[in-house]
Amino acid sequence: MLHALTWRRVVITQCIVATAVLVESFEYELLGTWLGHPSLQYVAMSLTAFTLLVVTLYADSLVDRGANPRLVYPLTVAFSFPAAFVVTGLAQAAYFAVLAVPQAAADARRWVFLSTAEDIALICAFGMVIYMNRRTAERMLEGLQAAELKRLKLEEQLVESRLATAEAQVDPGQLLAALATIRDGFSRSAPDAHARLDELVQQLRNALARTARGEHGEAGPR
Repeated sequence: MLHALTWRRVVITQCIVATAVLVESFEYELLGTWLGHPSLQYVAMSLTAFTLLVVTLYADSLVDRGANPRLVYPLTVAFSFPAAFVVTGLAQAAYFAVLAVPQAAADARRWVFLSTAEDIALICAFGMVIYMNRRTAERMLEGLQAAELKRLKLEEQLVESRLATAEAQVDPGQLLAALATIRDGFSRSAPDAHARLDELVQQLRNALARTARGEHGEAGPR
C-alpha cells in the first residue's frame, strides 16, 4: 500500500481540496472565520483528505489481494463521514487550545463545525467514489488483457503441437529419398515412376489425415 502513496497523488489531492475550499468560501462562511483564522477550514480539509487518501489506498490494496470490492468500497466511503468529523474536530480543538478560545464561545459556534465536517465528508466521499470507479474499470481492462494474452499463448502452443505432430508423422529423410528416386526414375523414363509418385502422394495424404484426426481430438471436449 505504501508504494501507492506517491507524492503525485498527495499533491493532486491537496490541490483539489484547496480548490474546493476556495470555491466554498465564495458562498459560505469558512470554519474559523469568526476566530480570524479561516485557515482552520484549509487545515481540516487537508488533514481529512490525506487521512482518507491513505484509507482509500489501503482499501484498494485489500481488493487487489482478493477482497470483495462490493463490500470494501461502500464501507470505505461510509467511513469517510465519521473520519471527517473526527479529524475536523481535532483540528478545531487544536485551534481553540492555541488561541485560548473560551468553551462558551466554542459551543456557540458548534453548528458551524457540524456543517463544515459534513461538507468535507461529502467532498472527500465524492473523490473516493471517482477513484474507486476508475480502479474498477482498470481491473476489468487488465482482466481482458490477461485473457487475451492467455488465448494467444494457447493458440501458439496449439500451432507448435500441430507442427510437432506433422513432423513426427512425415519423415523428412524418407520424403527426400522418395523424391530423389522418383526424379531419377523420370530422368531414365522408368515405367514405374508414376506408380512411385502415386504411392508418395498417398503416403502424404495418409499423414495429413492422421494429423487432422489428432487436431480434432485436441479440439474435442475435455
